[in-house]
Amino acid sequence: MIVEINLGEMIYLRGTISIYIREVPMKGNKMGKKYFKYIVVLICSMCLTFTIFMDKSADITTINELINIFHHDVGLIVGVVWGVFVYLGLRFWEQFKKSENKLMIFCLSILFSQLFWFGMRLDQFDSLINLDRSNILQWLIVTAGLIFLFVGLLTLFLKLINGEEITTTEIATSNKKIFVASAVICLIAWSIYFIAFYPGIVTQDSYSQINQALGYEVFSNHHPFMHTLLIRFIVVNIYKITHDLDIGIAVFTILQMIANALIVAYTQIILNKLKVKKFIRLTALSFYAFNPLVGVYVITMWKDISMGASLLLYLLLIIELLYLHNRTKKVFIGLFFAGLAVLFSKATGIAMIFLSLIGFIFIMIKDKKINIKFSVVIVSSIIVWVTVQTLAINVFGILPTEKGESMSIPLQQIARTVVHCDSELTAEEKETINEILPYDMIAESYQPRISDPIKSKFNERAYEENPGKYQKLWLELGKRYPIIYLSAFLNNTYGYWYPETDYQFTSPDSYDTVIRMYVKRGWEKWITNPNYKEYNISDEYFAARLNNYYRVNNLRQIPIIGILLSIGLYFWIYFVLFVRCFNQKDKRLFIPLSLVIGVFISCLVSPVHAEMRYAYPAMVLFPMILILSFKNLGENTNG
Repeated sequence: MIVEINLGEMIYLRGTISIYIREVPMKGNKMGKKYFKYIVVLICSMCLTFTIFMDKSADITTINELINIFHHDVGLIVGVVWGVFVYLGLRFWEQFKKSENKLMIFCLSILFSQLFWFGMRLDQFDSLINLDRSNILQWLIVTAGLIFLFVGLLTLFLKLINGEEITTTEIATSNKKIFVASAVICLIAWSIYFIAFYPGIVTQDSYSQINQALGYEVFSNHHPFMHTLLIRFIVVNIYKITHDLDIGIAVFTILQMIANALIVAYTQIILNKLKVKKFIRLTALSFYAFNPLVGVYVITMWKDISMGASLLLYLLLIIELLYLHNRTKKVFIGLFFAGLAVLFSKATGIAMIFLSLIGFIFIMIKDKKINIKFSVVIVSSIIVWVTVQTLAINVFGILPTEKGESMSIPLQQIARTVVHCDSELTAEEKETINEILPYDMIAESYQPRISDPIKSKFNERAYEENPGKYQKLWLELGKRYPIIYLSAFLNNTYGYWYPETDYQFTSPDSYDTVIRMYVKRGWEKWITNPNYKEYNISDEYFAARLNNYYRVNNLRQIPIIGILLSIGLYFWIYFVLFVRCFNQKDKRLFIPLSLVIGVFISCLVSPVHAEMRYAYPAMVLFPMILILSFKNLGENTNG
């Protein structure tokens, strides 16, 4: 019996491609297993090809629609891509069979394929679409194709980190030379962005902080007051001397660049002490020095940049303690102050520091070499942070962070319920919602991917009078509309776990252009700086900065750079490392990974579905944690 599969029409190639598969026994027979391999690879590689070329904004409901998604002029390209995937699939088949992590690889591949599917649906349609006859075909194709892809990639990735030698026995290079050279390389590379965006990038957040520092706005912990005090100390004092705010901002930017460059240089010293090969050290340095996102961020006046630098320093000191066994007084003091820097950089820093504390306590129980000093230092930094925060708010009158800032997800869930289930809510429920959110304005204000429009209408005073009442309502609505709640949560977070999310990763603004925006929109009454008319708000000045912004933003179209800017991809790789860490019971690696878990949690409660600055601390940790994950390095640093 001969089975003929006609595929010519699908890929618009001349003639008919026919594949003849003779009937053979598929069980207990080597020949049957051989044909089974070919059939699986053939079908899955075809599904992967369709997944890459299909229009993700359209539902594919029939075979004919599947065929029609291709244009005649790309038929040959599709055929070549399919052939390449078949070839690679056959090559990786045997490697997968030999892998010790087959179950883990397969389970992770299924998980990632579904995250990609639902992320794609949310990105296109803003809602979870049930699997029914209208899209089951597309789901099956995408799932099969992506499982095939991820099995191959994960097999290769785990083989690399489990078997690759990344350490060397060569004589270590001088730490002093490495430090100076690394810092200079970073500063030269980053100076390009500084010149393009002189005196630095000032976002609307930092615009508000500058106004607080100048005394035009009330001091508030909405933006970390310590970061605002730092701006006041540098920018305002320079401004008093020069009477030019741009010079003050430029000095702040240069100092921030230097601080980041010194911390990156420290990463090179740590890698040198770990005896990591020179090529890998240089690759890690290149990640920081020539990554456009890092280059743009180190010249941006943002609390998140301070957080990223502080957390990287915190990680490096943890490596000193756990991997290099350098447990001197100087390292413990450094860990204390690095922890404080993380905590004061952003309120969400407590998640990272607390999780690292849990990690230290866990390995302290398991490993007698880890004494209580580690935990005492971290607890001390937390106590100091809490004390200073309390004094700042209660004694010095700094306004506390608004309650709504931590309620993005609950408010979005209530708002989505109102939008989709208005007719099903009782009059009493509507009245209760109206007490904390103007009910009639919810439908027009709700945006699935950003909570700011809803948060801005939150009545914090009413909520604080009886929080239990509103928490009870939130729980009751959640029990009744779990899919609505899940959709609201996923819509507000999918950019952090879906790799193909597009997002704005920086801004072209300066202090002057933010004022220009207020003037252009007729918001002059909201400008707190009484001398705002003295600033450069010309269209020409803004256009020049905007052109440079577009040049930087267009770099993401370059494939390798585009990968470096994918938030979801970073967290996928981190998840693989975490599962492997758990599987291999690597206690030490759990602490660095706990920092990333803290970052990811802070991203999930953020007001925007995707913004790299929230994930930036995890990105700057990536080269170091990836290197720590190599089995060869772990074995060579067991003390």
